[in-house]
Amino acid sequence: MKIIKKLSKPEIQILLGIPVLFLIGGIWHFIYDVIPILPIAIIAPINDSVWEHMKMGLWPVISWWLIYYSVRKKQDNINKKAWFTAALSALVVTLLTLPLIFYFYRSAFGIPMGTPEIPAGGFSLIFDIFILLLANTFGQLLGLHLYRRYKGINTSIAIALTAFIVLSFVFFTFYQPQIPLFFDFLNDHFGLPDYNF
Repeated sequence: MKIIKKLSKPEIQILLGIPVLFLIGGIWHFIYDVIPILPIAIIAPINDSVWEHMKMGLWPVISWWLIYYSVRKKQDNINKKAWFTAALSALVVTLLTLPLIFYFYRSAFGIPMGTPEIPAGGFSLIFDIFILLLANTFGQLLGLHLYRRYKGINTSIAIALTAFIVLSFVFFTFYQPQIPLFFDFLNDHFGLPDYNF
């Protein structure tokens, strides 16, 4: 019988990220509502489009992996290449899972995009929240798997790809293509709700 390898401190931290990122992501949703200024618009959702909701995964995941690495890299003997490869993978999976599950379940159950819930008691709103937990779980578990089993790609490549993703989110905060992914169906507009900065 094969014995499961004991988790190291970094591996435990990756798993701990699942509930913590879910809580932080939930709070992240409301930051721009509370502080509607330009710097916050760059990092937090500015409307209820699917694209903007992906920021609930973007910044918390990047911060979680980067802060832990910066603080504990020497004490926990973290493999830099494996860590940044796992972080990039966790980020990409989190970001892809959010829209894929959202569009799948809305289409599968015939829930219109402009409604936050269906009459049967808010299943849609509850499931929209649950999607973030699923996305964080899938991302962190893949990150854990890769960190444990893969030596990783060149760290510079992983960081460059992460930077490209971040710059894409910054760019599309201000220049949103006129496609459904970027449309706020609840409030019937694209982009920033106002430009009073």
